[in-house]
Amino acid sequence: MTQISTTVKNQELVEKRREQIVLAAIKLFSQKGFHKATLKDLAANAKLSYGNIYDYVGGKEDIIYLIHEYVYGLLLDGLEQVTAQIADPIEKLRRMVRFEFSIMDKTADAILILYYYSHILKNEYLYKLLSAEREHLQRFELVLEECIARGLIKPCIVRLNANLIKGMIDAWVLKRWDLRGHVTASDAANEILDMVLNGLTPKNERMESPGRKEKHDLDGKTIFIANGGTIPASAIISRLVAGNARLAVFTKNILTSREYPVSFIDDPKIRFFSSEEYGPLTPEAYESIAAEYGAIDVYVHDLGQGNTEYPPSEQDVFDAGRRFEEQLRAAQDLAQYFLKNASVRQPDRMIYVAPWRWDRYLNPIRFETALAGAIALTRELSRKSGPYGKKVNCVIPGFLKTPRPSPIESKLTPRILEKISLKRLGKIDDLADTVGFLSAEASDYITGEVIHVTGAIHQNYGEIND
Repeated sequence: MTQISTTVKNQELVEKRREQIVLAAIKLFSQKGFHKATLKDLAANAKLSYGNIYDYVGGKEDIIYLIHEYVYGLLLDGLEQVTAQIADPIEKLRRMVRFEFSIMDKTADAILILYYYSHILKNEYLYKLLSAEREHLQRFELVLEECIARGLIKPCIVRLNANLIKGMIDAWVLKRWDLRGHVTASDAANEILDMVLNGLTPKNERMESPGRKEKHDLDGKTIFIANGGTIPASAIISRLVAGNARLAVFTKNILTSREYPVSFIDDPKIRFFSSEEYGPLTPEAYESIAAEYGAIDVYVHDLGQGNTEYPPSEQDVFDAGRRFEEQLRAAQDLAQYFLKNASVRQPDRMIYVAPWRWDRYLNPIRFETALAGAIALTRELSRKSGPYGKKVNCVIPGFLKTPRPSPIESKLTPRILEKISLKRLGKIDDLADTVGFLSAEASDYITGEVIHVTGAIHQNYGEIND
């Protein structure tokens, strides 16, 4: 936000205050209208003094341009992130359309303000606004040209079709009076993509576009899995891949076989990142992986161990305590990073998977600490990042069947069943499906929730007699 003149020399402060002013202006202009709202009203809404406003803007007209810079900054930067490392142009187009919908949905009030009041801008600023919109449309044109060159879509008037696609996306805001309550943003994005790739002919008469994939609930999403070497994480990976997500899996080492009976190593949708190569999971390591693999839409962190042994040795208890501590520290550090960058960077969803109930027999104190930490992170991060559209949830797994009969399941199941309302162990897919749901658009209005996949245990975790 540097086009408008300012008397403040600290550029970082200017950007911070202008974003503060922009967010307050969007809310105020939507409620009162641009012409009725005053700078005094705006100062109060932005929690700045009336005189302080003039340090950052010259008048209300300047704020319209700043709103434009804010929205288009989100769009252009985001389009770059969601298409990074994607080679398939059809997949790029899918990601672009879905990302545009997510931003249009979040910034609908700002988009309407720009449509209503852009005409009041000075010629200089109006030219810059239109130039930014041309650059925006060129992103779609380049992808369409790439699709044509590779024979994935028929030759067409690229400039016109880019505008038609963008116009259909814009209708989500401009026609929201007629669409809201009848269709979701996800449905609208899917319909537009289907119309672009297949038209409106009946399915049995369609010419399927080469490279077209079946729709899945996680189609087009890139998901980061932290601590991906546990049995619960393996089940989650299987579910997310089945939903057609791309996965970046961070784990201590990369194994060609796992206890959970699914082979991942050759799956093109999964890329493993080893802590032996990248070091501990830190914000710097996460940034490096995101830069290499592409923007992350969903972050999933398993804070558990995936224990299957009973009873544990003293060394097992010690090692587990250290691993619990490492995972919780990594989750806390990443939470701070996500919060710091909430306004400008993905992921849009964070899911903390608490240790499954078998882990308590490995190290009860560390188990309870990790469990409490997952809940605390969820509640605090959801509260602070919610205004930026982020969804943060926690899943608490109970006593789940291990993929193969394990010592701990065989020895402890009879007395554990007395504590569970459903009188059975859960399936590991119960956990995986819950994480899949929270990763998908169907959970778009769910945040700050702690979901117990436990079959309803009668007593608190710490009160069950071990």
